Amino acid sequence: SVLEKTTLHRQTQHRDEPPSWIIDFPTAKDPARLLPALEKIKKMLESSPDSRVKVSDIISILRRPPYGVRDGLIPLLLVIVLVKHQRDIAYYEDGTFLSTIGQEEILRLTKAPGDVSLQWCRIGGLRQSVFERLLSVLESGSTGRKNPELLDVVRPLVQLVAGLPPFARNTKSLSPTAIAVREVLTKAEDPTKMVFADLPIACGVAAFSPNEEIRDKKRIECFVTTLKQSTDELRSAYPNLLERMVAQLRQAFQFDSRAHGLKELREALAKRASVLTSLVADVELKGFCMRLSDAVLEEAAWLESFGSYVAATPPSRWRNQDEFVFNERIHMLTAKFIRTEAALFPTLAKKGQGKGILVTITHQDGNEKSQVVQLTDDETRAVETLKANLAPLLINNTGVSLTALSQLVWDLLGKKGK
Repeated sequence: SVLEKTTLHRQTQHRDEPPSWIIDFPTAKDPARLLPALEKIKKMLESSPDSRVKVSDIISILRRPPYGVRDGLIPLLLVIVLVKHQRDIAYYEDGTFLSTIGQEEILRLTKAPGDVSLQWCRIGGLRQSVFERLLSVLESGSTGRKNPELLDVVRPLVQLVAGLPPFARNTKSLSPTAIAVREVLTKAEDPTKMVFADLPIACGVAAFSPNEEIRDKKRIECFVTTLKQSTDELRSAYPNLLERMVAQLRQAFQFDSRAHGLKELREALAKRASVLTSLVADVELKGFCMRLSDAVLEEAAWLESFGSYVAATPPSRWRNQDEFVFNERIHMLTAKFIRTEAALFPTLAKKGQGKGILVTITHQDGNEKSQVVQLTDDETRAVETLKANLAPLLINNTGVSLTALSQLVWDLLGKKGK
């Protein structure tokens, strides 16, 4: 009686398209005479562009003549308007803009309409030019839609920040402009003000006023380009953090970044760590070895697990100080790993479990450097080539040759890069 017979919910069919069901204003016949009330809601919003209209004010007018709508039907009429004009109407609850409206929001609308406000967001003039440029550059996914509206840009921007990992929402390791843009998108109190005033100012551009004429297209281009760069920076904040973690791990274990991607790095470290896991008694080092030897997790999940162990907090939730903790502890744990690996190598070699070779150089002052070296097949072939090139350079005096080589090895053991 409320949806079907009023024609609010009806089947429709467009040319060359299968039938579909829609929720819309009644047909011209309007059997229940709901159209005047629905049009009144729309006109109240249209008459106050860029301003919020309290739902309680709309309800008060609908209750009075000539509409006389019953209280039980009013929320349904409001929802019909929201569905039909969802790309034109901004929804506020307790003064906060909500980028999506679902079951819980509709339930609260019916229970506490006094907390809800609506705002008509259609635009024109210079702002229309700004909007069209934003729509094309930000790739919001609405460029193929007929008659896109302001909220087609606002919602993806707000949802972008809402969907970022906590690290990207909190880190200060971003440009000042990206941080300012993030701050605006996080608050998002008014879509129109956000797009045409707050975001331009955050991007270092003057706000675009409602009645301003199109005079300076460079200003529009500067704003849109800067905003795109800032949103890209926000998206890449967490992936860049993972890349920095890999770089620290590679540096700590002295692997060459040109020859070892994350996959090769994990494989090499897993082989070394798996041998030590069952032998070490140190709880901290055993946990470190277990993380290194994990070959099941995908790369991002593995970095989350590894970073969580080293810094005691998952990287996705890190703040700036947590990255400093990781950078410090990864080198401390790696040094412990390498010392233990070198100390256990003779025992493992006797059991046939040791891989590679152990290089140990003792300086004349008593200082010692040790490292277990494990090579890939390609690197083993490179060793043979290097030996052939070095052999003619060594003189007949064995002592001189050994001393020169030992000093060179000493220097190599102290350098970064495998």
